[in-house]
Amino acid sequence: MLDKRKIEEIAHLLAGDAPGWQTRFGTMTGLSRGHVSNLLSGTRPVTQVVAVKIIEAAQREARDLRARAEQLDGVLAMVMGGIGTAIPPIDDED
Repeated sequence: MLDKRKIEEIAHLLAGDAPGWQTRFGTMTGLSRGHVSNLLSGTRPVTQVVAVKIIEAAQREARDLRARAEQLDGVLAMVMGGIGTAIPPIDDED
């Protein structure tokens, strides 16, 4: 089950850390900013309905991010093909 720490972790992954993240997270999940605040403070219980909304929002965002990553890979492949090896690939192991 989701507890407030997991909700906050998911919220930051979905909505970022910039000011207004609780509002953005609420919009993504269909919860009001006040409801999100109460969940994070522990004054409102995490119901099954709320848990499902959060999980569905996370699944949607993960799907959308994968699709955008694939599009970006395609554009980069075209760009890299046009300039050859002038730009070395990034080493992901740093």
